[in-house]
Amino acid sequence: MATWLVLCTQLAACNDTGSDRGEFGPLGVVATSSGNEALAVGSLMITDICVLLVTADREEALVWGADRTTWNEDTGTILFTPFEGETIELVDGQEVMFGGGGLSVAEDPDFDGILAGIDWVSEPDPTCARESWWFVGDVVP
Repeated sequence: MATWLVLCTQLAACNDTGSDRGEFGPLGVVATSSGNEALAVGSLMITDICVLLVTADREEALVWGADRTTWNEDTGTILFTPFEGETIELVDGQEVMFGGGGLSVAEDPDFDGILAGIDWVSEPDPTCARESWWFVGDVVP
């Protein structure tokens, strides 16, 4: 939990509160990508308003770093630049492995407080708010 408090206090961004999703489309975006090294594996679900990681036992709302993530409005895909390597395109239904770190109601007693402390570059649609979030730090090939 301390890791998330540090992460949340280090994020510095302006808040996008407009109804237009803007340059990041349906992505939930913070200023910088997480450096955590936990692994999440699942299928990427991209809708008009949400981007989720679907695993065997849950759906996790994904949070991306503005420093390495771009939304392609024309194709409805995500362009992500890993720490090492070339920019890759992520598409709906793709099986993925993400390095990063998670946050969930079940594991974090101050879940709501942590989420409230995040400074969003592009806040996810409120209907995407789940009980489990994954902060994408990297895409594992």
